[in-house]
Amino acid sequence: MPEITIEELKKHLDEVNLIDVREIEEFDQGHIEQARNIPLSTLEYQLDAFDPAKTYHVICRSGKRSARAGDILEQRGIKTVNVTGGMLAWEETVE
Repeated sequence: MPEITIEELKKHLDEVNLIDVREIEEFDQGHIEQARNIPLSTLEYQLDAFDPAKTYHVICRSGKRSARAGDILEQRGIKTVNVTGGMLAWEETVE
């Protein structure tokens, strides 16, 4: 699965389909405005929310859950890009 850094994501933020796979409580504490929350724990039940013709950028807190989510999606034919560093890296660039 391809990966992208936070810096690269910021350059193309308005052009990507960003999925935040953190739990709802984490998402509610702070998230990227353009992100849609689909928690990893419910991902397999929401696969119909994904269009196989599109590519999805997946983010979490540090990059581990998003990598797992990407594996799940790619096994079902959905193209993904993992955002390395996750929200921890995002918060470092915002402050």
